[in-house]
Amino acid sequence: TAALLLLVVKAIIWAVALGSGTSGGVLAPLLIMGGAMGAVLSGILPEASPGFWPLLAMAATMGGTMRAPLTATFFATELTGNTHVLVPLIAACATAHAVTVLLMKRSILTEKVARRGHHLVREYRVDPFALTRVNEVMTTKVESVPATMTLHGAATFLTAPDTRHPSFPVIDEAGHVLGVIDPPAILRWRRNGKHRKATLRELL
Repeated sequence: TAALLLLVVKAIIWAVALGSGTSGGVLAPLLIMGGAMGAVLSGILPEASPGFWPLLAMAATMGGTMRAPLTATFFATELTGNTHVLVPLIAACATAHAVTVLLMKRSILTEKVARRGHHLVREYRVDPFALTRVNEVMTTKVESVPATMTLHGAATFLTAPDTRHPSFPVIDEAGHVLGVIDPPAILRWRRNGKHRKATLRELL
């Protein structure tokens, strides 16, 4: 009776805490509710040593909900210091993990993040942009256009089939960068009535 009451009360409190957006924690509630559930079900499960079913239920609840079966297995083993239950723990946590993978798209650790609008293609995947340095992908041989190029020449150059970049820096005779041209800039100048023979130096 006490275990059932603990399970119900803790589940309600935890649901209210998570639903309100506050930090209700994850690890401790899972362990408490899992242990209480094991204690409740131990009366109808095969007879075992005291604490066996609560330990298995506690680890299975943690491993399945957090999608971390090995973590839950070794956590329960280290918590009790009993290595004799290692095999049952692995079986229980693996089964719980399989069930949650089939029934839930995400784990409890990423569900709140997904509900905030962040798209999670694969959980715990490292963003390649966070590992790639700029000098690894940048172009070292920069192509530029002279400041004396006309508007018509720039439009022809940007629309040529062999043009590889969407924009190009404009360089004067001294090698100084005056600006950058791209197709939107060319269209804007043409809409504004700029002469086709106007140089890029004049337009920039």
